Amino acid sequence: TTQLVLARSRVHDPELRFFLALLMNVPDRPRLLELVEERFPGSDPVDTVLRWLSALSDGTTLEYELGDDTLKLLGFLIRGATPREAGQQLAKVHQRDFSSEEIEAIEETISELKKVPIFRALLVTEKPLRINALLNR
Repeated sequence: TTQLVLARSRVHDPELRFFLALLMNVPDRPRLLELVEERFPGSDPVDTVLRWLSALSDGTTLEYELGDDTLKLLGFLIRGATPREAGQQLAKVHQRDFSSEEIEAIEETISELKKVPIFRALLVTEKPLRINALLNR
């Protein structure tokens, strides 16, 4: 969250500030995409999020520079693909089969992306359990 607060202090574009606020405050992908769609009706919320990620991943605003393939992988995952399906879809984009080493690299990339707080809300599909639900178990 510190990274997001810092990034938001560097950004002046209202759309990017909105997106960073969502990443800081919305814990799961379905709700985040719903809010993007409400704010920008008529546009694909996943495409909008990917455009924002591309704009923010210049290495100065966020600490990450995302290449085209990483953005494509994120797009596949945000649309609900499993890591394996995302790798297969990326292979189709490149119109070839990936080697086992490339598949391993893709799976490792996805695993690492899931650990990054900035991407967590985009990759989490379940809503977090409320404290009452935990206490009543």
